[in-house]
Amino acid sequence: MQRQLMDCVENAAFPGQGTDEIDRLLHMVVAGGGPTGIELSGDRHDFLEDRLKSWYPEVAGKIRITLGEALPSVLPMFSKQLIHYTESTFKESKIELTKTMVKEVKEKSVVLQLPVQSIVEVPCGGMVVLTGDYLRQRSPPNAGADESIFAIGDCTSSTYAPTAQVASQQGAYLARQFQQLAQKDILTA
Repeated sequence: MQRQLMDCVENAAFPGQGTDEIDRLLHMVVAGGGPTGIELSGDRHDFLEDRLKSWYPEVAGKIRITLGEALPSVLPMFSKQLIHYTESTFKESKIELTKTMVKEVKEKSVVLQLPVQSIVEVPCGGMVVLTGDYLRQRSPPNAGADESIFAIGDCTSSTYAPTAQVASQQGAYLARQFQQLAQKDILTA
């Protein structure tokens, strides 16, 4: 995710990019307003504020983060006080909270369903789906595996109990996979 974000920022800073392409590259969408979506959105915001402003000042003010949550509020499993605090902190940080459902993910955009049943396609450079067990796959029966998509946790079919130990093991496995991909990229570059 960090590499994808950096690629988008670097491409946006490259001379000769059109305004629409710069806006797309500098827009990150996070789907899912649970604890993981909130943490990731806040982490990306802090990284952009703490580091990228000094590295890429020419595009720093144009970077946008949108968090889409289909339910009426983020963190629905927590107290109203925490929900309000999170929403107000995100508003101050200019992280856009939308009450939308992600209907489709495309290569350079996401399709959102607004509460009034209208559909809008939003261009973005990065997309992370953190929707728990509501992730649905739609692909032709003869489609092969896509090695750039990983699924762990609640959204997978597993015979293992949904415990912290299993989640930790899945996270460690995914980290090893990302490390191997990074090494492969280094060797082929």
